[in-house]
Amino acid sequence: MAAELMPKRLELLLELAPRAKVIALLVNPNNPNAGRMIGDLQAAALEKGVQLAVLNAGTEVEIDTVFAMLVQREAGALVVSADPFFFSRREQLTTLAGPPGDKYGMRRGRADLSST
Repeated sequence: MAAELMPKRLELLLELAPRAKVIALLVNPNNPNAGRMIGDLQAAALEKGVQLAVLNAGTEVEIDTVFAMLVQREAGALVVSADPFFFSRREQLTTLAGPPGDKYGMRRGRADLSST
């Protein structure tokens, strides 16, 4: 069911970050539904006229690496796919994302975590 909700999540995210031209998608490559989630969100991003940057993380270290890549990819927002691993790492994700409303987080190597 989570994959079917990805286009709606993108739509809501773009309401929160209307100037975002690049949206990053954090997926766990070990999740059997990852391919479907990526496909659904890529189709929705194309329809909305935004670029999708797919970032894979299946370990704690990879999550740290992905957040550093967000700045390089000039991502204006981040969608975190529904995954038990990411749920278990929610504290790490929110810490890396920075405090709510920190509009300069991207410049310091962090990104706004707009979705769970």
